[in-house]
Amino acid sequence: MAPKRRRRPKDAGEQDEVGERKPRSRDNPEQRKWKTDETYDGKKLKNVHFSEEEDARIMRALRLYAEEIGEDLEVMKDSMKTEQGSKRGAFARIAKLADIPRRRTWAIVQRLRRILWGSHKWTESELQILLDEACTKLHPSWKEISSVLGVHPTTCRDKFRDLCKGTRKVGAFSATEDLILRMAICETTNSLLPVSDIPWSEIQKWLPNRGWRSLMQRWYIHLLPQLTAYEDKYGVPIEPEVFVRHMLRRLKKSSATNPKALAWAHVNTWWSADMNRRKWRALSSRVPVELMDASFRERVGYWYQALRCREHKKRDKKMLKCALSTVERKA
Repeated sequence: MAPKRRRRPKDAGEQDEVGERKPRSRDNPEQRKWKTDETYDGKKLKNVHFSEEEDARIMRALRLYAEEIGEDLEVMKDSMKTEQGSKRGAFARIAKLADIPRRRTWAIVQRLRRILWGSHKWTESELQILLDEACTKLHPSWKEISSVLGVHPTTCRDKFRDLCKGTRKVGAFSATEDLILRMAICETTNSLLPVSDIPWSEIQKWLPNRGWRSLMQRWYIHLLPQLTAYEDKYGVPIEPEVFVRHMLRRLKKSSATNPKALAWAHVNTWWSADMNRRKWRALSSRVPVELMDASFRERVGYWYQALRCREHKKRDKKMLKCALSTVERKA
């Protein structure tokens, strides 16, 4: 079937076949103006604290609504703390009975719930529970956290946002935070022991109360060195000297003359860049006195000979070929 033809728009002076064209508001600038009267008072209020008089009106409206439907006031208060009141259209009716100008219905409902829940003074244990529960999931359920703490869900959400806003949490990591950090890295990278290329912006979503830099330092400086242990195919632990000799072979093979310009993450892929850098600094500070002023290449050559990297090359290659981290073997 052929497509329908589009009608050509009529000109301003063109008339319809039936009669004259109907006047439109855009043809008359006076009709396009916003019509207001003396009672118009601008937009509705946002982010303005409720006064005591408005709180009294809201509670009076709740009491009147309970009398209208014939329900006990205490039972009504318990139901208003949750979403159950919205199923019966109670919110709109209470807002109408409150008769508070320039206040939205949802703002009145939120204020009513805050009045019924009351204020809450947070303790250290409750704050720790809030952080643990909220950081366990990417999208925490504030209703579930509210049922655990017995605090209004919005209050829990606002308190958590206050804790994560501006200044991040500093200080020692707790055991729960270390566990959440390891779980987040495992879920994000699909690896139990990644040594590089970790998306810290995604990891921070699991621990929003910590900065991404502190999470990175916690992983590379504290957790990863403790977990970096490898075994061969028979379950025998591999000595750290094997990885040191592997790093020295890669350094000797490279043409780098400045350790600051090296990509340490690629020198020894079994360790992180920070672990490789720290190990080289330790070796570089232990050279003989006559090599204290030696160049980078001369220090690498000294440790290459001292640790007999050439003699152990074949044995180390076999061990690294079947090396597996202890964490992955246990998993």
